[in-house]
Amino acid sequence: MTAYSSHDSSEMLENARVEYGATHEAYIHYDDFTWKVGTVLIASVFIFWGFLLDKNPDLDRMCLANLLVCITLSVWALYAAHNRQIYRYKVHRLHELELLLGMAQHLRFVGAEPVYRTTGPRGHWLNNATYVIASLGGALLGLCAAPYEKWTLIHFALYAANVLIVVVTLLCIRRIGAETDEILKAVRASGGTTVSPLPSQDA
Repeated sequence: MTAYSSHDSSEMLENARVEYGATHEAYIHYDDFTWKVGTVLIASVFIFWGFLLDKNPDLDRMCLANLLVCITLSVWALYAAHNRQIYRYKVHRLHELELLLGMAQHLRFVGAEPVYRTTGPRGHWLNNATYVIASLGGALLGLCAAPYEKWTLIHFALYAANVLIVVVTLLCIRRIGAETDEILKAVRASGGTTVSPLPSQDA
């Protein structure tokens, strides 16, 4: 068993405090930056649909435009999932450091009986819902507004392609989340790098 002097212990705690501050800033960055980009992107999509629908475009143009919107938003959704993965790792490290430093800011949200509880749908589910609405809503409005006799198999095929892209993207996001769960589970089982295993958490 390694013995630590009071100087070594103080230095270790000071390093942990510095790491805690840096990790907290990084966690805020990854949590916040996704929607700094997403807010502008989604607002732009609805403005785009407003201009497009106001000009009564033909269904060909409407479906092709929605395909472009869907691809763009899918890239953003995957980017958001990547950021959430890093964000969850940062939160886990904050939990470890809080146990070491005797803090509880984030630990109060986890455990069998957390001190703080959130209600309603989780944020990432609302992110996914926003992505689906923005990706598929515009072309659906165009199809509904157009006379039935103008619908063709090509239009349905283009819209089906949009739906397929959304489904594949959501499955990829789910896989990223599952992989993150497995990694965090393994880290907790191994005892982490600084402290004992943490209680199970569903971020």
